Amino acid sequence: MFVDAFARGIQVIRTFGPEREKQTLSDVAACAGISRASARRLLHTLLHLNYVHFDGRYFSLKPTILDLGYSYISSMAFGEFAVEAMHDLASRTNSSCSIGILEGYDVLYVARISVRRLTARVFPIGGRFPAHILAMGRPQLAALSDDALDKYLANAAIERFTPYTVVDRDELRRIIRADRERGWSVVKRELDEGVCAIGMPLKNKSGRVIAGLGLGLRPDRADDPAVIEEARVEIAKAVETINGLVRLRG
Repeated sequence: MFVDAFARGIQVIRTFGPEREKQTLSDVAACAGISRASARRLLHTLLHLNYVHFDGRYFSLKPTILDLGYSYISSMAFGEFAVEAMHDLASRTNSSCSIGILEGYDVLYVARISVRRLTARVFPIGGRFPAHILAMGRPQLAALSDDALDKYLANAAIERFTPYTVVDRDELRRIIRADRERGWSVVKRELDEGVCAIGMPLKNKSGRVIAGLGLGLRPDRADDPAVIEEARVEIAKAVETINGLVRLRG
């Protein structure tokens, strides 16, 4: 059974973002594609639940909205201990790391530990980027069957973000299949010229890939095989820790 009111409430929440941190009632109604009356009822419900703030003119999300995302992360197979392993990984390597989940043609960021900013691009929790240009996305694509991978490549929007972005679908298929064989991926400067990373899959207790873990690489050192191997060893330790805890938890 589909509940229209609930769906509209979710849509209202999703109207807020980096470019729309504060909105009037009319702004929310227009962006969500609903009437002002519906927007008013939904916003005041969120206000009552302490998920939004109202200053008399503008509505904005409150930090408590993160509870919704935290509930999701906590309910996942790897739960809270994944964040602990990420903190350890970031501390050992002095690099940022993220967990993302394949959703359609994108990877959805569900956890991130930021150490330093080497690029102006922001990777927010809840943010989405095409799976095929992320180091934590390609291992998840590699876990697909050949038919599912072919379907992804046939229908995904393959856009050039930088001069280094691989846009040839046959070449992407070759790269992803090679990553399937070795069990990890490296993506350099394809989304942003300041973004390089290595990624590995995370698995549930039955061995099914459920997410990807990505570790940032310094762009000025990302072409050094020794640096990549060092990063591979470190991220593998984190993946082993998380997957091991998943098995124990199961």
